[in-house]
Amino acid sequence: MKNQLLFVLAAMFAIVFVFGCIGGGEEETEGMAGAGYTLNVNPQQVIAGGVITVDLRLQNIFEKDMENVVAEMTGLPKGKYTGAEEPIEIGTIVAGQEFPAIWTIETPDTEIKQTITPTIEVCFDYTTDFFFDTSIRPKELAAEEVSLQSSYSSGPITVSQIGLDNIFIKEGDTTSVAGSLNIQNNWQGKIKKINKISIDVSTDGLISDATIGYAKCGGTDTEITPSGTDCDILENELAIGDGITGKITITLDSGASTDTIEIERINGKAEYTYCYDIPVGTITVCPVGQRC
Repeated sequence: MKNQLLFVLAAMFAIVFVFGCIGGGEEETEGMAGAGYTLNVNPQQVIAGGVITVDLRLQNIFEKDMENVVAEMTGLPKGKYTGAEEPIEIGTIVAGQEFPAIWTIETPDTEIKQTITPTIEVCFDYTTDFFFDTSIRPKELAAEEVSLQSSYSSGPITVSQIGLDNIFIKEGDTTSVAGSLNIQNNWQGKIKKINKISIDVSTDGLISDATIGYAKCGGTDTEITPSGTDCDILENELAIGDGITGKITITLDSGASTDTIEIERINGKAEYTYCYDIPVGTITVCPVGQRC
């Protein structure tokens, strides 16, 4: 009886070993919390000439649409692994939607074991809407407290202003106040390109003008784009990847006056291209006749 039990255990071990070797390597990952994707690679160990399926499910976890979404496989030896040469153009993924991008990769013949660690780069265009309030007041009411609101749509960046909470009127003179607009990378990738930053403010109140600029770019209008004078920095990934701090100048008309506190709202949009990497993990390709 003891010998029979040992035989059964040995047989079970052999079955587990064989099936583990054949079916091993299938892996599903979700990345970090809020990563916006799931990834299934099947198998991660394959005999030369076999096929690997990379099944990526992109999720829009943000408030607004992800537009012009493109997923591209990088890190594969050129000319040896076929099926992932061209980017997959997905288009628009609306908020809350999931969309698949699937590669079927044929592995090459090889006489030695090969290990590859490809990466998927995902890029998309996104627009973050933002607004903030500013209080316009005479100096006599400098100590008065008011409630000012500010917000931005959820996405891969944050937007905040500094220095524009209060604007004090100078009677009879034009009043201009400069503050900072802080656009900060807040997700897992980088800002690739800033297509436009614009602000909009009603001139029906006490504000007569508002302008935005960054470095030597802009500063004389309500928007900046890469095509503007000295604005090519908005396409420099090294400079803008983690965000930028621009300058907003608000001007009051020389005739503006008030004996109360007026609240005015500045609205804006930041339009940009954002890219992030998804690690595929380690894939092993073994020669024919060898055990992976």
